[in-house]
Amino acid sequence: TLSLHDALPICTTHEGEVPLALLVSVWFTTGTLSVGCCSLCNWAMVQIWAWMNPYCFITYPADNWPWEYTSGKCMLINVVQWILTAGIIEESFKFVSLLRLRPTPAKVNATLASCRCKCPGLHKAWWLRLADTPLAVALCGVAAGGGLATTENFMYIFSQESIEKAFGENDLESAYGRIAASFAHMVWTGYAACGLAKWQFLPEGHPARPRRRTTYLLAPIVLH
Repeated sequence: TLSLHDALPICTTHEGEVPLALLVSVWFTTGTLSVGCCSLCNWAMVQIWAWMNPYCFITYPADNWPWEYTSGKCMLINVVQWILTAGIIEESFKFVSLLRLRPTPAKVNATLASCRCKCPGLHKAWWLRLADTPLAVALCGVAAGGGLATTENFMYIFSQESIEKAFGENDLESAYGRIAASFAHMVWTGYAACGLAKWQFLPEGHPARPRRRTTYLLAPIVLH
C-alpha cells in the first residue's frame, strides 16, 4: 500500500521543519479576517434566533441552565442553534484560511492561471501559500485555530463583565475557561487540516484519501 509519505512531492522545506512565517501568516489570517467574519455572522444568527423565539434562543435561557429551569425542548433547540451558529460559522471560516495552501509550486501557478480576479495594489498570489508537506498543512490547521482563539480570548477576557469579576470578585473563571477553549480550537482545526493534507497529497483512488477536502470538517462542527 502507498503511504502518505510515499505520495509526497519534492519538498522545499527540510524534513520535519515548517517555516514559522507560514504558520504566522495563517494565524494572522484567522485572527483578523476570519474572526471578523465570524463576529458579524454570529451576531446576525443570534438576532434571527431571538426573533424566531425570544424566550428560547442560543444565549437565553441556555446560560441559566442548570441553575434555573430549562425545558428539554429548549435545550434541544439550543444544541441545534449552537451547531448552526458557532459550529458551522467558526469552523468554516477557520478552514477557509487553509484553502490558501497549495502542496506544490505547480499548484500555485495553476491557481494563478485560473484566477481572473484582481485587487488593486495586491499581487494575485498574495492569498496563496506553499505548504508542501502534510506536516505543514496539519500545523497550519493548529495555527488557524490558535489565531481565532487568540482574538476571541481578548474579546472574552477583557470584556467589562470579566474585568469586574477578576478585579472585584477575584473570579478568574473566564480566563481559565479560555485556556481550554484555545486548545479545543487548535485541536478541531488541526483535525480538519489532517483531512485536507490527505486530500492534497494522496493520489486519487487511494483508499485513505478523503472524497472531499472538507470531509474531516463535520466532526469539529458538531464538537464545537
